[in-house]
Amino acid sequence: MKQKLIFAAALLMLCTPVLTACAGKPQGDSSVSAEASQQDTPQQNNPDGSGDSFATVEDEDDLKAATKVLTEFCKGCKKNQADVLEQKSNIALVPQFAAVTGDAPTEETIKEMHDNMIAAYCRMEDYKITEGALNIAALETYANYRSEMQEISEKLREIGETATAEAAEQLFYPISKIYSFSVAVESNGESTPQKMYVIQKQDGSWTVDLGLLQSMVDYMSVSKVSIANQTAKDLKNALDLALTDMDVEDMGISKLSGEYHFDGASLTPADGREDKTEAEIALAQKTMSYYENLPHTPHVYFRLDKGALTSVAVQIDFREIPYYGTWPTAVDEHYMYYFASIDDAMKFAAGEYESAAPF
Repeated sequence: MKQKLIFAAALLMLCTPVLTACAGKPQGDSSVSAEASQQDTPQQNNPDGSGDSFATVEDEDDLKAATKVLTEFCKGCKKNQADVLEQKSNIALVPQFAAVTGDAPTEETIKEMHDNMIAAYCRMEDYKITEGALNIAALETYANYRSEMQEISEKLREIGETATAEAAEQLFYPISKIYSFSVAVESNGESTPQKMYVIQKQDGSWTVDLGLLQSMVDYMSVSKVSIANQTAKDLKNALDLALTDMDVEDMGISKLSGEYHFDGASLTPADGREDKTEAEIALAQKTMSYYENLPHTPHVYFRLDKGALTSVAVQIDFREIPYYGTWPTAVDEHYMYYFASIDDAMKFAAGEYESAAPF
């Protein structure tokens, strides 16, 4: 599986695609002073119903504490102090970051990842920390993902990916606050602005995040696409069994050709006819008997060539967000994000999709 984790990126490339930042005002040099956000009332959220809570009002003392940890971390990078990086960040979780996206690195690979990450950060020649702010958007996104984890874990276990589910359950702990900072990093004579995050656990401790937030994004994305792809494979098996039964019963499956749609349990024939043939009615009934979750699957597209199944695409909604799975080629999540609808997923399954990716 392709690694997307943060330690595989270039020096200090810590901008997460989903956990977006709420920027504050630049405050100068290697420290950040704060003005508390003027919100009407403090809010406490329990997004997953398990007692987790986090603050949504910025606090000057919290910002100072987060800034102190980040400053100490950057100083350690500048002075090539690996022990400081270990103490001030969650770099020790590197193997877990890999495990939650389905990769199980060897001890040798883990050491190599760890050493490379330390070496990358220690190439920092200087730094300037600015724009420290409580990142409410990131906090809420992370909490919402944690609240969804139980559902995802159950589905992963159903498709045989128990190890991935267990790794996620062990890794993703409750977070009380996330502060984001803009850090101008000087390396090889060049200054590059980067986004860095400092997180507070529920015990009140602060740590520089070197991948926890990103690995949560990756885990949810990879897991949902894996579940969708497995659903497409399960439906392929159900359709094959239905067609085999019909062939044995001499129900004229050779007349079934074209693209068919299941919207829930309702079958739409290839040419969009409202009236179904006896073979199409039988296909719908037999597929339902082999795949009981069909009524709960928003969309299933498949193509037949004289009764032979050639391709399948499915849509699975996770909290109203569609994800797509395909057969015979299982779609990668990088491709999936360019799909406008299940029609694109069907084209991909049939080998006809032209990616909208810029490169």
